[in-house]
Amino acid sequence: MHVEIRNSRPAELVHMVWGPIAVLFIIAVGFFKNVAPHLPNCIFHEITGFPCPTCGGTRSLIALSQFDLVSSFMLNPLVPLFALGLILFSLLFLVGAVTRRSVKIKLTERGKRILRYSVFFLFAMNWIFLIIAGR
Repeated sequence: MHVEIRNSRPAELVHMVWGPIAVLFIIAVGFFKNVAPHLPNCIFHEITGFPCPTCGGTRSLIALSQFDLVSSFMLNPLVPLFALGLILFSLLFLVGAVTRRSVKIKLTERGKRILRYSVFFLFAMNWIFLIIAGR
């Protein structure tokens, strides 16, 4: 992996919108928290008896909208990590645009493979956590 900081604005300023979108989505979910109990049950869970990899995601977002990070993480760990990651990613681009600096990360083929396996591993570990926790 090669990290490079340049004295120029980030090339793709569109990335600054992902954080605000995540924040607005979390706020919107908070407004609809009374609707969540009336949503249909997970079909995968109904058929197999096991939670799907995204089970607890809605409840996790509702907890996140109430700033209950512990409950949000316990309901589905990847949901708050993903939402907070989007916000931090967007802030990084905002800071880059203001300071006129951009961060460029170049991954080697090995680095890309490690990243893919890491994402798969996190997804699998999240699913195992949900199964063990009985979500």
